[in-house]
Amino acid sequence: MEPRTHEDILVLVVDNDPDFRDTLVSVLSDCGFRVATASNGLQALHRVATLHPSVVLLDMQMPVLNGVGFAQRLAESGEKVGIIVMSGYPISAAELSEMGALAYVPKPFDMDELCESIAKLAGAQAA
Repeated sequence: MEPRTHEDILVLVVDNDPDFRDTLVSVLSDCGFRVATASNGLQALHRVATLHPSVVLLDMQMPVLNGVGFAQRLAESGEKVGIIVMSGYPISAAELSEMGALAYVPKPFDMDELCESIAKLAGAQAA
């Protein structure tokens, strides 16, 4: 993977698995993104309100507040941010739409494709 520059894009990685979060931070940083993390949906809501990320990379199954709960509370807050759902379980287009998610990446996923998806989504959000 060759380094790219996307320093204007802040990605919030929301996943309760610390090893997986660390891996994503490393990969996304290598892709040139700025990266912040949260271990559950509630913590992620606070991070969105203070950091205003371009993209949230959201796991679905977490303690405290899961991915669906996060998406519902985010919509209620009025914050505008692109959500990419990542899950080991299939998610329908209707479920993604209901959550306001713009993309879905099934786990495990190709890291280069993930970086490309984030860059495309952030570019679309900025346009």
